[in-house]
Amino acid sequence: PPHRPPARARPNLEHQIGNGGTARGTRATAPIKGTGRERRAPARREQTHSVDHTSLEVDRHVTRHHPTVDDGGGHSQSLQLTGAHVAEGSHPPLAPVPSGRARCGRSAPGAPRGEGVDDGRDGRVGEAIDDDTVDGPAGDGPDVRTDHLTGATTVVVGSRQGRPNLPADGCPFCVGGLEAPEPYEVRAFPNRWPALGDGRCEVVLYTPDHHQTFWGLGVDGARRVVELWAERTRVLGGRDDVDYVLVFENRGPEVGATIAHPHGQIYAYDRVPPTPLRALLDGVLRPDAVAEDLVVGRAGRWVAWVPEAATWPYEVRIAPVDPVGALSDPGCDLDGFARILVDVLARLDQRFDSPMPYMLWIHQRPTDGGEWPDARVCVFVTPFLRAPGTPRFVAAAELGGGIFFNPVVPEAAAAELRELPGART
Repeated sequence: PPHRPPARARPNLEHQIGNGGTARGTRATAPIKGTGRERRAPARREQTHSVDHTSLEVDRHVTRHHPTVDDGGGHSQSLQLTGAHVAEGSHPPLAPVPSGRARCGRSAPGAPRGEGVDDGRDGRVGEAIDDDTVDGPAGDGPDVRTDHLTGATTVVVGSRQGRPNLPADGCPFCVGGLEAPEPYEVRAFPNRWPALGDGRCEVVLYTPDHHQTFWGLGVDGARRVVELWAERTRVLGGRDDVDYVLVFENRGPEVGATIAHPHGQIYAYDRVPPTPLRALLDGVLRPDAVAEDLVVGRAGRWVAWVPEAATWPYEVRIAPVDPVGALSDPGCDLDGFARILVDVLARLDQRFDSPMPYMLWIHQRPTDGGEWPDARVCVFVTPFLRAPGTPRFVAAAELGGGIFFNPVVPEAAAAELRELPGART
């Protein structure tokens, strides 16, 4: 049944093993969907998880959850918004491997299926690609490991090590390329090199123009992107095996983008990841009460500001002043969101007169069936440069101590961004 942890109380994250014993040193280590260790019942998962202890290997340092597969074939949901429609496809049959792990990009038999959705919008031309194209190379699938010392959870995806850094035969995201065989305005499709299987990783193309910036799309173009984010949030979050939808972007090779074409990604998790969960339980988000000397700009029902305790120079957060939990909520001001996002990203590029590398992600209400009345959309933008051509590296003392040192005063950063022209939307 739907559930929500008690307000301002941390959930019980002990991991119960088989006969009720507890694995010491494991925290929140229930297997992630798409890695092979699927829950059998359709009911929503509780915060205390039960697993078969025969599949759990505990050594001195890590806890491993090896995905398991059956011998038969399987299919998974594959939804693609390309033009004016979302099409449903199926993956090729699952091929078991000697280690007992699922191959990357394939799903275990019996995985829930979704339904295609027609968004009713004209003017987006394109065809859904054949699902065979989403397969990665043969090899072991990911496994979930939790460090006994730190409690950190890592999904090991060895197959991603072989993905190409840059395409050798042209951009796959340009019209006519591997992932965009037909004209489009915005497009979402399964990631060919997924970090999580079972159709949980998608790529979102913002524009067919390879050399465009996000803010260069203008408000109308940005509106198409945020509408697609909202639609994919709704569709992926509607799956019974998805508890959290994370929209994100890595812009620039400095932060790991392997293709320059404007695009982002979406991950659909089977649990609420630790960072948004911590913010939901313990965080305070009051965009309506941000100090004026930290505000960068406003548009519609949205405000953008530099956090008072920013970790990154020129870091910006964007949130609605209304209690909106997800981009897909009917009351979400998507026009205002498009305007403020275009304006903020323009200012970041203007700060050093060159494209600013950044990481961007969006926290939203979990899709686990709980109520989460305090959840609110919040966009995090973390620029990589502190000065022209000078990265802001996170150093050993910060990682080792957990306390960060920002060389740019947040109030000064906000003032510098405010003085720039922005997108003038």
